[in-house]
Amino acid sequence: MLIRERKLRSLIREILLEKDLKRIVFDPLSIKMPLHRRLLKLFEPGQTPVKVAKFDAEVDTQGTPLQKAFALAAKAMTYADNDEDEAAKLLNMARMQYQKIKQAAGGGQAGSIKLNDLPSISSLVNYDEIVSGD
Repeated sequence: MLIRERKLRSLIREILLEKDLKRIVFDPLSIKMPLHRRLLKLFEPGQTPVKVAKFDAEVDTQGTPLQKAFALAAKAMTYADNDEDEAAKLLNMARMQYQKIKQAAGGGQAGSIKLNDLPSISSLVNYDEIVSGD
């Protein structure tokens, strides 16, 4: 049987698209846990990339630390194709990578400010100027 190049290309394209559709994504409705609306929207199956970005930004700006942690864990479940053990490994590896990033940034001191390093307010404000009005 002969297959023309055009037909072969269309078959390959169909297979690739079908493979892309079979991607396993974490579904928040598959767990028995009350979730905030923004998390349900973020991980709703079939979302367009634009909507996912919108809800991701909403979780980033308005979400609580617990909601952000859930989003990270759910993303790990997606990367692990809903395999709990693999997701736990990914999260542990992410924690190790965080430590490496922190060390590479100067042990957390280069980009962050500690409270002890901040000058006191009294050293920043010249009270004589405030009282005299100059």
